[in-house]
Amino acid sequence: MKIENEESRYTLDAKSIDEMAERIESFLKGIGTERSNVIRVKLTFEEALLRWRDHFGEDSEVGLFTGVSFRHPLIRISLTDDPYDPLTNSENAFGYWADSLMDSVSLNPLYSYTNNDNIVSIKLPRPEQNPAKALLLAAVTGIVAGISARLIFPEEQLIAVTEEYFRPVLDALFRILNVAAIPIIFLTVLSAVCGAGTVAERGKNNRKIIARFILLTVILTILGCVISMAAYGIRTEIAAPQGSRLITVFNAVLSVIPTDIMTPFQAGNSPQLIFLAVILGNAILIAGHQAENLVKIVDESNKVILLIADWVSRVTPFFVALLVIFGMWSKGTQERLAAMWKPVACFAGMTAVMLLVFTLILSFVKKVGVKTVINKVKKPFITAFRNSSVNASYAETYNSCVKKLGISSRLVDYALPLGLVLYQPVATIGLVTFTLFAAKLYGVETPIMWICTLVALSIALEAASPPVSGVDLLAYAALFSKMGIPAEALVLAMIADILFCFISSAADQTMLQYELVMEAGNMGMLNTKKLRK
Repeated sequence: MKIENEESRYTLDAKSIDEMAERIESFLKGIGTERSNVIRVKLTFEEALLRWRDHFGEDSEVGLFTGVSFRHPLIRISLTDDPYDPLTNSENAFGYWADSLMDSVSLNPLYSYTNNDNIVSIKLPRPEQNPAKALLLAAVTGIVAGISARLIFPEEQLIAVTEEYFRPVLDALFRILNVAAIPIIFLTVLSAVCGAGTVAERGKNNRKIIARFILLTVILTILGCVISMAAYGIRTEIAAPQGSRLITVFNAVLSVIPTDIMTPFQAGNSPQLIFLAVILGNAILIAGHQAENLVKIVDESNKVILLIADWVSRVTPFFVALLVIFGMWSKGTQERLAAMWKPVACFAGMTAVMLLVFTLILSFVKKVGVKTVINKVKKPFITAFRNSSVNASYAETYNSCVKKLGISSRLVDYALPLGLVLYQPVATIGLVTFTLFAAKLYGVETPIMWICTLVALSIALEAASPPVSGVDLLAYAALFSKMGIPAEALVLAMIADILFCFISSAADQTMLQYELVMEAGNMGMLNTKKLRK
């Protein structure tokens, strides 16, 4: 699809604002943007233009650009004058950190001030490529190419090529993932802590929502871990540690505290990076306005991190195809690939049961028919599943919460993006399920402290992974490094992540809607008539 660049100047009178809104809508439809996201982006830009008009006057000139920048569709409006951010909601502002939560899970325009120009822009995904489908296609291509080569070339030649090139390619991917994971984990956790803390400071109800999200994620992850261990036949020592073993556990807990600030970054120690991010995040919250400059720096850095995550997701399909091909030629890989049905079946089964149970609970507690509940959440579920992304279904999920489930928009405005970061039980269970499978497959010992570390790290790493297809490999790389699982397991993790992501994207945002309904009922912010309609 060829996208033409177009740039025009308008005044900020009512007629021109309507013309710009129509042009933005036409551009979005032309590149195949989901209808719900078309409406959301159009209204956001329209609101920004109206605020500029109110601030600068309707005689002021604004430029509108629609087209392509660095192979991405781009919408940009600009106005030359003193700095004024039209995206700040002065009536209900949660500050920079709440904005960063929104940036990570939705199609949010960004504001900047450069060379006396106020600029609001949004860079959209390339319309010709769905990242999740690209990953799936790469995996299928690798399997087909690997099998075809085995039919054509002698096995000895393939083994020789694999031994020569497989390890360097795998090491290159591992280095890319580790280099990207260090800043992404630190800054994403820092932003999430500050965002959640800012929201929590706004009232007791907000703190209850955050506590509910975290507690349920922990409970469901532990339950998923127990079921996965039973499914794989993994046994671990659950008796209370005594003597030297108690000292070992105590030392393991204390090892989360780094000896200095730089070592966790140099070594890529995920638990210590998370610890530092949590400490620094709370310190920034306590400092408040005194840390305003640091807030801006980290907020802008977080936007750069999302861009780096996008780059990682774009090179991942290449490595997926190449490593699957090498994997098909390696001894024992075919047997391991054949065993992949176990974690896939285990994960899919747990997810289906979880969705059914929570649907029944909501139906019983709120006295609404099961079929009615399913019909209300069906559309965003299908969109998220089809695109393997919460971004694609964000606007539909928002509309489902407000217009179909009867949740007050005042709650949804901040609780939905917050939940998409903090409440990811299905995705977290996926990390745990496959990591346990890999441990069993490669003979890694799993004592109780290992299990506890896996659960805690999986929850933290999933919250630290931006919602970009393929970036969960960062979490797998960090987990495998810490849990003693060989890098070769990344080949299988790539395939598992592709399949799991389709399921978890759809299931997590559905589970989140259920939780928001329950919490809205407790807070008196639920329209039960609309819910039961």
